[in-house]
Amino acid sequence: MDKPIVHLSDFIGALPSLERLNLRRCWHINRLPYLIGKLWSLTELDLFNSGITELPDSMERLRNLKTLIVYTESELKGISVLPKLPVSLTSLVILSWSMVTIPDLSDLINLNRLMLFTMVRKSSSLELVPDPSPWWLGRLSKLQTLALSIPHVTNLSPELGALSQLKFLYLWGCGRLQRIPQISSSVSRLAITSCHSLTTLDISNLKNLSTLSIVDTPVEDLSGRELLDNNLLKWTIEKKRLIFIMIEDVVGAVLEDDSYENI
Repeated sequence: MDKPIVHLSDFIGALPSLERLNLRRCWHINRLPYLIGKLWSLTELDLFNSGITELPDSMERLRNLKTLIVYTESELKGISVLPKLPVSLTSLVILSWSMVTIPDLSDLINLNRLMLFTMVRKSSSLELVPDPSPWWLGRLSKLQTLALSIPHVTNLSPELGALSQLKFLYLWGCGRLQRIPQISSSVSRLAITSCHSLTTLDISNLKNLSTLSIVDTPVEDLSGRELLDNNLLKWTIEKKRLIFIMIEDVVGAVLEDDSYENI
């Protein structure tokens, strides 16, 4: 029987030509060595379903890093704070059960895909402070895919409508979200699931919309309802539905740019 990897040696820093590092399902590794910052050629760091609870400050030195995935399955683990990340990132996936404040990602202006899930189970003792908005969203002008699950967020940045390249917008489990500002007309897929405080939604300017899904969300005031008469638009609106969504399916759909109809 193979022994699990329980530690990543500092010798990893002696591999400056390494381009991809995959630590998927390495549940026993809870931190990365500081010398990982010497992997100047690294373009992809995959920590999907790992035991990582913190990232070193040297992450900022990974000047060629394009893809970072930090996914923690266990509610007992997860990173609570993000260090400064390299501006080179184009794809970022963060899922943590321990992050109670929204990280500042305003420097990541090259992101075209962002998935930020700050999950908290009902049984958790973590104290969630209502956070008005990830204010920096409007700065990420290259975003094409945006998936958010932030239980304590109350509003989204009014600059959401300025994201002219945004194609896919997915909101899941944003239980305190009260309003969504005007959404960019470039969006073709919009999925909103389990946003229990959201009662109004304006889709009137979404002329490119091809898929709309509103599930377990009490939207009563839907502006632009006439778009639903378009035969080319596939839509689903279910106000009450007992749903069991595997988070792996959500992650997979976002990473593969798959259709949200399967989520």
